[in-house]
Amino acid sequence: LHSVRDSYTEQMLNSIGISNVLNTSCPSTWSLTPEHCKQIPLKRSENVVITLTDYNKKRNLDEKFLETIFSLDYKKVFYFIQGLGDLNYINSFAKIDKSRLYIIPPKLHLYDEVLKNEDVDYIGTRLHAGIRALQYKKRTLILAIDNRAKEIAKDINLNVIDRDDTKGIISFFENEYETRLKIPFENIEKWKKQFN
Repeated sequence: LHSVRDSYTEQMLNSIGISNVLNTSCPSTWSLTPEHCKQIPLKRSENVVITLTDYNKKRNLDEKFLETIFSLDYKKVFYFIQGLGDLNYINSFAKIDKSRLYIIPPKLHLYDEVLKNEDVDYIGTRLHAGIRALQYKKRTLILAIDNRAKEIAKDINLNVIDRDDTKGIISFFENEYETRLKIPFENIEKWKKQFN
């Protein structure tokens, strides 16, 4: 049995005759049980972690995203560098309030330290930075830049909106949001049992 992370991939494989496939969602989501998700706050945090994606730039949309984030009442805006060009990219935006911007270098343990020790939401274009935030019980909003986040979101109710949805970002900031994921635990167990 092969594990795939969304129904779209499962359907594509089935359409070419590969039927020994289970949609288990992404392994990075497997620890996000209902009990875990109940511990994720409903209301916004004091601070926010953001990400941009250096290999998928849409400058006008990314600039609007940054303007929106810095217009909100977050005290600190942490920026996690995940890609090689992420730092240069954010530095290319002159209008942002650099006094509120805190750079997280591209090391997972440094990102984990912020998630562990700071009161933060996550809003950004990096899918797995968002899932990592969920693993640390942080309110999370992922901005879709391609089909990966959208397809996973359809299956497991991951909080994903389009990158240009400014109203959605503001709504996430202003309103309560309950994280209610639907991880396919039966398929995960079935896939794992084949190795016993």
